[in-house]
Amino acid sequence: MNKKHMMIRFISVISLGLLVGGTAFLLLIGPLDQHQGIRSVVIDLYQMDPKVQRDTLSGTLQIQPDEFATNTLHYINQYMYLPIGALILSAALTVVSLFILNKNSKMSGSLFMFAAAASCFTVIPPIMQVISGSLLLKGENGGRRELKAESR
Repeated sequence: MNKKHMMIRFISVISLGLLVGGTAFLLLIGPLDQHQGIRSVVIDLYQMDPKVQRDTLSGTLQIQPDEFATNTLHYINQYMYLPIGALILSAALTVVSLFILNKNSKMSGSLFMFAAAASCFTVIPPIMQVISGSLLLKGENGGRRELKAESR
C-alpha cells in the first residue's frame, strides 16, 4: 500500500469518526423541546431580533417568546431525521469507499465526493472527504496526462 492511500485512509477514518460522533450526538439528545438550555437560546435569539424588540416596545408583539421557542423546537424535531439520515448515508459511503480504495480508486474517489455532498451541512468531514476524493480522482500522475510517443 502506498503512502497516498495510507494518508487517504487516515483522513477518511477521522472523517468517519466525526460523522459517527455527530450522528450519535443527534440520536442521543432526543427531543429538543425538552432541553431547557436549547429552549433558552432560542428565546434569547428571538428577543434579540430588532423587529421583536420594536413590537415589544409598541405593545404589538404577536407571539410570546416561550410560545415561539415551543413552536420552533417542535418544527425542528419533526425534521430531525433529515440530518441524521444524511450523516448515516455519508458514513456508509465513506465505509464503502474505504473498502474499495485499493481495487478501484476512481470509484472510491467519486464515493468520497458523494459522501461530502451528503454531509455538506457539517464543516470538517466534507472538507476531509473532498480532499480524499480529489487525491484519488487525480490519479497516480497527479492529474497530468502524459503524451505517449507514437510508434511507427
